[in-house]
Amino acid sequence: MKKLVLFSAALMFNPLHAEDVVVAEDSCTEECIDFTGLYGGLGIGGVFLKTNTSEISINNVKLKDVKTNGFMATIALGGGKAFKGKFYLGGEVLGDFLFSGKKDIENVKNAKVGKQETSSIIPTLAARLGYVHAPWNMMVYLKPEISFRSVKTKDSNGKETFKTSKIAFSVGLGGEKFFTPKVSGRLEALYNFGKKDDFGTKINKGFAVRLMGTYHFYKFGA
Repeated sequence: MKKLVLFSAALMFNPLHAEDVVVAEDSCTEECIDFTGLYGGLGIGGVFLKTNTSEISINNVKLKDVKTNGFMATIALGGGKAFKGKFYLGGEVLGDFLFSGKKDIENVKNAKVGKQETSSIIPTLAARLGYVHAPWNMMVYLKPEISFRSVKTKDSNGKETFKTSKIAFSVGLGGEKFFTPKVSGRLEALYNFGKKDDFGTKINKGFAVRLMGTYHFYKFGA
């Protein structure tokens, strides 16, 4: 619209040189890239977690720490608003699907004494606090998360010996970039603080990474 108005003004006052007018484009068009709105996403990633069982002994033999390293998939639904086009505040609901939640529990003699099973579906609520760099169509953000995790252990005969369901906290850093007006991609790394069980053992403390594609299906005020 700005281009049309400037050209019309130039044509009215100096029709011979209207074509020489240098016009400034609108900063935002109908298909403007904007982080404000609602979106859905699909992602893949990896987890690198550890349960500190090395202080526990069975039959006077200490255990090794249980490491849960593996693959996860993520679905997300969220939204947010970029204030003054720069400062972003948003939130999202995620579901992480963990494909490596079952791990052997071994002692220091490498003998298997049981299994630790982390819930394969982890519901999560997250906030995103970001800064938008409009010329690059991207945003960097801080991401605190709260999730509900269930963990249980079984002995070597498959009998359940312990079970706990607790709230866990994570915090992460990420970056997101638009590739089209409605499609963006993001990469984020998160640190999970883990959670102590009733015996003081720190469960599933460690890191996770996610790579996600998102589709922005609704813009506020559009």
